[in-house]
Amino acid sequence: MGKSQEERGEYWNSYYSSKAVPDIPSQFAAFALSECRDAAYFLDVGCGNGRDSFFFARRGMAVVSVDGSTAAIDDIADRAKTAQLPITALSSACDNPTLIDKVAAAMAASKMSGVGVIYARDYGNGASRVSGFLCRVPKAKRRFKRPQAV
Repeated sequence: MGKSQEERGEYWNSYYSSKAVPDIPSQFAAFALSECRDAAYFLDVGCGNGRDSFFFARRGMAVVSVDGSTAAIDDIADRAKTAQLPITALSSACDNPTLIDKVAAAMAASKMSGVGVIYARDYGNGASRVSGFLCRVPKAKRRFKRPQAV
């Protein structure tokens, strides 16, 4: 059996607190930006230390950065505030059922509109690992809706 969510959280908090992580943007971030030049905002899911979030924000996009590591999210929020960049940092596991409400509230508070991108560079573990997920969200579809029970 794998590690508990609490054990994974402790691991990632320790990892991001060490500051021994890359700070340059990933190649996938450069690709995503080249494919989505008309994007007004990025939702960076599993953002880690925010290296790609900062890359997007420095190029004029509003960003909502989501990660389960409170250490990473606190650091992103501090650095974004200091740099006066349009990044909203949210601490949440990606499978948290309230995440959609948190994202919607952050988008509304930041007055995000227009074409958006859901972006995940590297997420998951083992067989469920995803490397490079990119999904454009057209203007008309930007309202997030909770799935209905069937």
